[in-house]
Amino acid sequence: FLTTGHVFIEVYLEDRWYLVDSTYRFLFSGYNAALKSYPRREYLCVKGIDYWEMGFTEVATFIDVAGKLAMGFQEDMYKDPDYPQQKI
Repeated sequence: FLTTGHVFIEVYLEDRWYLVDSTYRFLFSGYNAALKSYPRREYLCVKGIDYWEMGFTEVATFIDVAGKLAMGFQEDMYKDPDYPQQKI
C-alpha cells in the first residue's frame, strides 16, 4: 500500500515548463511531462488540478484510489530523469 506521497507542481515560466518541488524548494528544468518518473525516486501516480478532479472526495475514497494506484506501480519502469535543479 502507498505509505508516503509527495506533490510536485508543473509551472510554465517564460518559455518552458518546469517541475517544482515546493516541499524541498527545488526547481527542475528540462522537465518532460510525458515521463512518470520524477526526481528522488518519486513516481507519478495521478495528475490533476485539485483533489476533487483526481477523485479524492473523502478519506475512504483516497484510500481506495491511492491503494489501487500503488498496486499498479512497477519499479522496473522507473528511470531517474536527472533534471538539472536549483534550490529556490
